Amino acid sequence: MNNQNSAGREIIKFMQSNSQFTIATCEDQQPYCAICYYAYSENLNAIIFKSNSGSRHINEAQGNPRVAAAIASNKNKLTDSKGVQLEGDFVEPNAEQVLEAKRCYYSKFPFALAIPGNIWLIKLTKIKYTDNRLGSLNKINWELKAIK
Repeated sequence: MNNQNSAGREIIKFMQSNSQFTIATCEDQQPYCAICYYAYSENLNAIIFKSNSGSRHINEAQGNPRVAAAIASNKNKLTDSKGVQLEGDFVEPNAEQVLEAKRCYYSKFPFALAIPGNIWLIKLTKIKYTDNRLGSLNKINWELKAIK
């Protein structure tokens, strides 16, 4: 989401200010979801999270890398709530990405260094941002445009 307009800035600010997301996977037409801690990297345009390679959501995402996720603010008042629904591609970071991914994730969650698991990425392709402070019908949509 580098070099995005102010709408992109609002989405980035929201994603960087939260810490948990729900990842949704699907295998054999059976949906599944899991809640994970995450960090957002603007440089990678990715959600970064840590999880055990044997977990169901990781196994399913490896078989079907198109995933969805949701991040919601922890607000009790409907008119103050914010959230994003996103789509992306699940990937294991390559050698170039892993240093940035670990730096970003462990700077936000240093305690996670002591927890077993691997670092994973969701490379973002679509985001729908809702901020009810702007009115319940006001949504901001972002989509990665194919490079020609």
